[in-house]
Amino acid sequence: MAKHLLLPALVAALLPLALVPAWAAVASAPGPNVATVNGTPVTRAALIERALYETTAGADLLNEMVNELLVEQEAKAKSITVTKAETDARIKTIRDATPGEQFQLYLRMQSLTEKGLPGKVRIKLLVEKLLANQIQVSEAEARAYYDQNKDQLFNVPETVSLSVIKSATEAAAKAAAERIAKGADFAQVAAEVSTDENTKAKSGRVPGALAKVQLPPGVAEAAFSTEVGKMSAPVQSQDGWWLVKVESKAAAITRPFEQVKERIISELRTEKLRQAWEKWLTAKRKSAEIKSEL
Repeated sequence: MAKHLLLPALVAALLPLALVPAWAAVASAPGPNVATVNGTPVTRAALIERALYETTAGADLLNEMVNELLVEQEAKAKSITVTKAETDARIKTIRDATPGEQFQLYLRMQSLTEKGLPGKVRIKLLVEKLLANQIQVSEAEARAYYDQNKDQLFNVPETVSLSVIKSATEAAAKAAAERIAKGADFAQVAAEVSTDENTKAKSGRVPGALAKVQLPPGVAEAAFSTEVGKMSAPVQSQDGWWLVKVESKAAAITRPFEQVKERIISELRTEKLRQAWEKWLTAKRKSAEIKSEL
């Protein structure tokens, strides 16, 4: 399996929706126009003409609808159903994982409206049930994936949390260092003289924990060689001079298998579902009698 398939749990929960294109029935509107521009109408007929015959959008949407009908027909033949409760539960999972504006961003990425989401989720659940016997992942498979990808995916490097003061010149950096050596508070000096606007407003504090590869050369060496609670000598990078205070350090670790097992199983299952869906759809479209009038 490709190593890149191991996504965070959130992404794993959301991306499978893209396996099955979705379409929502559009209720007939009361009037012939969909918009007006300075009083000039954009007619519903013109929109349909453009979508169906002047762009690829119509053909793409038709393909999505055909795919969904094939799923519906197969599910009916096998007496497979999805309840509203199951659909609602999956939508709740998505909403819980994408709070606030993230949910709207998710819908845009899926080219969906809130109205269209339940239909797409329902089809996705039907596909999961139709292909259930092809997408099981054993603990042995998960363990093998873990062992094969441990170094690349499950090793967490040593990190540091920092406060910094940036100066345009070495002289300015040394002056700031002298003030701190004489008893001035690092955070106060950073707020007063640092030229790095991103951290100056936070009294020099750099957000988050940083691995060595995330820091500029020079700064990285200073950060990882300085003791916790201590300040480095001035160090130069490509864009200035820095004083680095190490707030904390975290040793490198390897996440144990039990900690990531469920995440691996979920991602391997997602990959199996993608492959099984592509194979199933290809076979069904080949055997089905599909007549397009476009």
